[in-house]
Amino acid sequence: MGRKPVEVNKGDRYGRLVVLYELENSSPRKFFCKCDCGSEKTYFLHSLKSDNTKSCGCLAREKVSEINIKDLTNKRFGRLLVIERAAYQYRGEKKFVAWKCLCDCGETINVIAGDLTRGKCSCGCERIEKIKNSKTGIDGVYEVTRKNNKKQFIVKITVDSKRVYLGIYNSLEEATAIRLNYKKCNAIDCVNNLDGKQPHAKYCSNKCKWREHKRKKANKRITENLCINCGNELEENTQFKTCKKCLENYKIKYFSNKSK
Repeated sequence: MGRKPVEVNKGDRYGRLVVLYELENSSPRKFFCKCDCGSEKTYFLHSLKSDNTKSCGCLAREKVSEINIKDLTNKRFGRLLVIERAAYQYRGEKKFVAWKCLCDCGETINVIAGDLTRGKCSCGCERIEKIKNSKTGIDGVYEVTRKNNKKQFIVKITVDSKRVYLGIYNSLEEATAIRLNYKKCNAIDCVNNLDGKQPHAKYCSNKCKWREHKRKKANKRITENLCINCGNELEENTQFKTCKKCLENYKIKYFSNKSK
């Protein structure tokens, strides 16, 4: 009698990898797995069973980073004095080493090691002092002097780590009002100002409204395992977010346009 095939079921765990499903007609056998860090990938059965593969690669990166971590204890960066190692901090799906720091103003904060070495030197108190001592005294409003000695005021604001230019104005009062009344468009990829629109307005234009509606609809269909285009149910063990019919229609359209 031949040897019985190894049983691997959905949900089985190998290190940080959780089995989602087995790929059909694969030789040698392959399994689509999800790592605890969120990444998804296919792995050979013999790699999972032999303990050669325990993660998508994040475990090895963490071990290397632990070895190469520089001890910053009792070192000073501007107003910050490093006290001890803190818990990891996340930016998106990426994990970073952090340190607990004491600021000269008395506040304690956790700061990512890279931010310390790149120039972060206070808990935020230094920036507040600079704003108070600036010509305007308002965050995001800057005074400039033209060639004819005319003073104007530039308004800028940071939204989702992006610097947004809101305009240049002749009076400080007008610039301050624009800065304080800034209201971001609800679309994720839009930073336009809603000030001046109707009070109940959520989007700066119908284009943003339709694009955000389409994005939310697609995300809802993904969570319900539906095709993002037509809404039909997807087949089991598929890596695509669209059904076969939509994929075929796309291929026909793509190749027909390419031939022209």
